[in-house]
Amino acid sequence: MKEEIKVLLVDDDPIANFINQSIIREYITKDVDLAINGKQGIRVLQDLIDHNNSPKFILLDLNMPVMDGFEFLDAFKKMKLDKEIQIVILTSFLQRVNTASMMKFYNIKGYLKKPMTRGSVDLLRMLDII
Repeated sequence: MKEEIKVLLVDDDPIANFINQSIIREYITKDVDLAINGKQGIRVLQDLIDHNNSPKFILLDLNMPVMDGFEFLDAFKKMKLDKEIQIVILTSFLQRVNTASMMKFYNIKGYLKKPMTRGSVDLLRMLDII
């Protein structure tokens, strides 16, 4: 592990969240916050920023109730934080529609298949996210 970092996990799947938090805490950082939809994710993110405790990166599911990942990305883009906080998409399917244009438009650093594994951590290192 590098310096202690903060991670924000935004996903509505309780089983994947349990596994993902375990992997994050074991291999990346103990400092992980969870939001179960995009709306809650934006609130948690704003609260962290307000307390000068921004996450280094956000792991974001795209398919969620209340506010999905795409709506989260639109709200995040309006916050103008894409230079400070990196986004990694978590997905159950490695189906990547318009991946290149979406990655560029939202400044997405990469995709991980969920649930995370030790290999996911290695990929985050290769992408220079951790």
